[in-house]
Amino acid sequence: MISPPFYAAPVVRMDLLAKAPKVADILNQLAGKISNIDMATLNYAVDGKKLEAEAVAKDYLKNNGRIK
Repeated sequence: MISPPFYAAPVVRMDLLAKAPKVADILNQLAGKISNIDMATLNYAVDGKKLEAEAVAKDYLKNNGRIK
């Protein structure tokens, strides 16, 4: 199966940015850092394997040196 390209864009509630403006900076650090293959793999882990999205994201960020 061929997946179409994944063009991600963060969607954040304005009230969150008002309370925690650093969230925008953190999200912007990921811009252009996740390949289409990685995104398809992450989506499959959540949608196909039914893993928890938070755990999948955390593992990805740890494995790619983005968080400790």
